[in-house]
Order: sequence, then structure tokens, then C-alpha cells
Amino acid sequence: MKMKKLCIALFLFITTINLLSAQTIINAELKGLLQKSVTYFPKVKEVEQSVQLAEQKLKLTELNKYPDVTMDASYAYVRPKIEVPFGANTFQFAPVHNFSAAVNGTYALIDFGRLKANIEKSKLELSEEDCAILSRAKNIHAQSILKKKDKDIYKKENKIIYSFHAPEVECIGKGKLNKPYEFGNKVGIAVSGRGNFVLGVKSFHGNPYDGHTLDQTVVELRKLSPETSKIFVDLGYTGHNFKEKGKVFTAKTKKTLSNDDKKMQKRRSAIEPIIGHLKNFGRMGRNYLKGVVGDIVNPLISAVGLNLRRITNILKDSTA
Repeated sequence: MKMKKLCIALFLFITTINLLSAQTIINAELKGLLQKSVTYFPKVKEVEQSVQLAEQKLKLTELNKYPDVTMDASYAYVRPKIEVPFGANTFQFAPVHNFSAAVNGTYALIDFGRLKANIEKSKLELSEEDCAILSRAKNIHAQSILKKKDKDIYKKENKIIYSFHAPEVECIGKGKLNKPYEFGNKVGIAVSGRGNFVLGVKSFHGNPYDGHTLDQTVVELRKLSPETSKIFVDLGYTGHNFKEKGKVFTAKTKKTLSNDDKKMQKRRSAIEPIIGHLKNFGRMGRNYLKGVVGDIVNPLISAVGLNLRRITNILKDSTA
């Protein structure tokens, strides 16, 4: 009985510790999100105020294009009267009530580029980085308030931004229950038929159709293996853009296949665990490098690391 109570108490203690640690992790993540929002919101607000100030200065500068018109008016009461008798009448030199008005207009025909320089100066007061941040924030706000029909029209004319810090990221449909969508870019991988070495890696942006990436992937492949004559792909490459006929084989290719080709056709699925190794152990599953250049470099580094590990294992087995 005592042993049972001790086990229950120990179980409750471990569960409490796990809950507290999980709560600590959640609080840390929430704190990080709040800190990022507090950090970047004032920056966006500051950029927006700078843009408004620059627009106002630009409007004031552009007013110099129009003529400068001024108007003056005055009134004077003259006392005493200045008059001279002239026979039976009197002659008055100045009226008692004096009104005067004047309208002046000036317009610069030639200013030797001074006005244009002032306008460009008003435009350049906002840095390129601030302009990019403000434009990105405006696009995100514009796409977030659209309805589904309007968003489909918006997608045809503009690029949807899925990440503020990485606007080049695309939404890729995977068609899997556990992970229907992924955010990133597509990567074409070519693997050797024997030895499982990665021979070609190519990054693609713009979320192209899989079949339309084959030609560029083969170009990268033939830089290391120019003798490549047969390419085995999955059904996702149906309708590919590779121009050489009779060299691309899918799972539905049944005619004119030798026994060796049939074996290689069945062995095509061996690339799937290699992709899994690249994602899990080669850090290709999540890219920590910035920008489009980072998207190109990251899979290359992952492929090189996989090949080096493969060579190391072969050397270990040969020396054992």
C-alpha cells in the first residue's frame, strides 16, 4: 500500500515538473513574440511618420511650380484738406479718402534645375530600407483585409507576403494530412543510382510546377556527372520540360524497359530517405540563412555534408 502511494506521489511530482517546464517554455515563446511586436511596431510607426513628413515637404516644394501672386490694399484719410481757391470754386489737390490696391504676379521661367533638385531632395529624405519596410507593412495590411474572392484577384497582380522578415517565402501545398502546407521554396535534388550521393541541387523560387524544374535540375546534375543518360523521376514530374526524349522514366513508363531499367525504376524511391536525412540531419528542413542567397546556399551545404558523411562511413567500413 505504501509502495502504491509512493508511486502515485512520484508520478504526480514528475507530471507537475513537466507542466511547469512546459509553461516556462510557452511563457518564453510568448515573451519573445511580444518583444518582437514591441520592437518592430514603433519602427513601422516611425517610418510611416517619416513618409508623411516627406510627402508634406514634397507638396510644399511642388507649390513653387505655380506663379507667386500677391495683393496689397490700403486706405488713408487725409486731414486737413489741401485745397486752393480758384475763382468762385475751390481746387482740391488730394481726396480726403484715399484707397489704393495692387496685384503683383511673378513666375520663374528659368530656375536652372533648382526646383527639380529640391523635389528630389524631399523624396530622398526617406532611406531605401525604411521605404521597403513601409511598403511591406502596407502590402501585408492590404492582403489581410481582403475577402477570398478579392484575394484571388489580388494574387494575380501582387505577390502574397507570408513572412515580414522573409518576403521571398512561398506557400507550398504538400497534400499530406499531417502537413498540408509548408512555407519556403522548392529544391530539386538529383541522386546517383549507386552509392546514394547527391550530384545536383537547385533552388527554385516562385513556387513553379515540379515538372518545370527538371530541365534546370539536370543542368546542375551534368556539371558533376556529364555522362548521365537516364533519369528516373516520380509522377510529380509528369509533363516535364526536359527536351531530350527517351531519357526520363516515370513509374508509368512500361515500354522499352530493360531489366536494369526496371530495377532502377523500382529503386527511385531510395531518394525519399535521402531527402529525410537532408531535412533532419542536414538542416535543410528549416533555413536559418537570410534572403534568396541563403535559400540557394543552404541546400548546397546540406548536400555537401551528406556526401562527406557518406564518404566517411565508406572509409570506416573499408578500414574496419
